[in-house]
Formats: sequence, structure tokens, C-alpha cells
Amino acid sequence: MANNCHTADIAWCLMYEQKLDIEIKLAATQANTLRRKAKGIEIEEGLKSPDPVKQLSAQADLIEWQSGEGLLELAILGAEQEIATIKSIMAELEPQRKYAHLSILDAAQAAQREEWKLEFQHRIENYLLTRGTIPEDQLQAMRSHPDFESSIVPFISNVLDKISTGKDKMNLLTNNRMLING
Repeated sequence: MANNCHTADIAWCLMYEQKLDIEIKLAATQANTLRRKAKGIEIEEGLKSPDPVKQLSAQADLIEWQSGEGLLELAILGAEQEIATIKSIMAELEPQRKYAHLSILDAAQAAQREEWKLEFQHRIENYLLTRGTIPEDQLQAMRSHPDFESSIVPFISNVLDKISTGKDKMNLLTNNRMLING
């Protein structure tokens, strides 16, 4: 996911959001592990009950309970590994960030302008190389960017020039988004 971003700050923010999401799910899974243990105790008590209905119900619960054996532990291990991977990616991105000195919300807001300018430039290259034109709705979105006249219009002209002259056309085809370590 981070490789689909154009700036280190937005990639870092995306990873941070993903980390939070997984941490929430991990906590819920850990809580379910405790509930599962409690259910196991409840089943044991039901199996010892003198009431045959409670025993049958406990036997059915035991079958269901046994079918999930090990799944929560596996989910916890997977989530912990994913969090470690995300933290590693965030650590790689950290030195590349322009807005690391800001809070997470302020950094995300500050990086949006550059991220969208680079995203529009990426789209411009793709549209002009594949269709020869920029779709009207995309051009309208680009016009609303604060750097439209100062940066995006000159970029469009530059791409059109490269396509028409064949100059640096291969560079247009091989341009990649922001890559970690890249």
C-alpha cells in the first residue's frame, strides 16, 4: 500500500492508520481469547451437570468450541507479525518525511497538497500515453488544485512535448511512484 503513495508522509500516515486498525482488531481477538477460556469453563461445568438437557447442550457447545481450537492464537500471531512489518516500513519512511515534526493529523494535512499534485502528474502521464487526452472530470479535478497553473499546466505541456517529439518518452513509461528505499 505504501508504494502506491507519492510522498513518504502520506505513505507513513497510511501505515500508521493500518497499524491502528490491526491493533484494535488484535485487542478484540485477545478479548475473545478470554471469552473462549470462560466458555471452556462453562462447558466443563455443563458436562458435569445432573440435568441431561444441560449436558447435551454442553456437549454441543464443546463440539463447536473444539472446532475453533487454535484459530484465535493464530490470528493473534498473524496480527503481531503484521504490526511488526508495518512498524518496520514506518521506520524506513521516517527519515524521508518532510512533516515528521507535526502531529499525525497536521502532517497528513500538510502532505496532501504535494501528494495530490504528484498523483495528478501520474494520471496525466498515464492518460496522455494511453488515451492521448485527459478525461474532462480528471481535468476538472486538477483545475481545483492550488498548483494547477504554476505546476500542473507546465507538467501537461512537458509531457505532451515529450510524447510529440519522442524525447524522454521511455522515462515517462518507466516513471514509478514513490518507493521505499527508492
